[in-house]
Amino acid sequence: MAQPRPATSLPFTLTPPYCWEKSLYALVKPVVTPRFALSCTTKLLDHLGEIAKNNDLHIQSHISETKAEVNLVHELFPDYKSYTDVYLKHNLLTNKALQRHAGRPQGPEA
Repeated sequence: MAQPRPATSLPFTLTPPYCWEKSLYALVKPVVTPRFALSCTTKLLDHLGEIAKNNDLHIQSHISETKAEVNLVHELFPDYKSYTDVYLKHNLLTNKALQRHAGRPQGPEA
């Protein structure tokens, strides 16, 4: 698995969303999209949560697609209660968030 590089992706990520909203397409809006928790560091998740919160943006990501993914999230994020908790603690689980492919919810997530 490729390691994320927050130092190289954050400057592009932090481009002000208002620039995107003034595009030629009135129905196109920016969406914060951490591919899934395993593709991000906690620092990147923090920054993405701040961007979404500070700019009132929608969020889309993937969660609990396979048992192996869920197990790896528990391994890589041992201080979190669940996969959902990873997104929750980084302000990425809000009323503007969409989580796709939740095929393996566990515990209170089920």
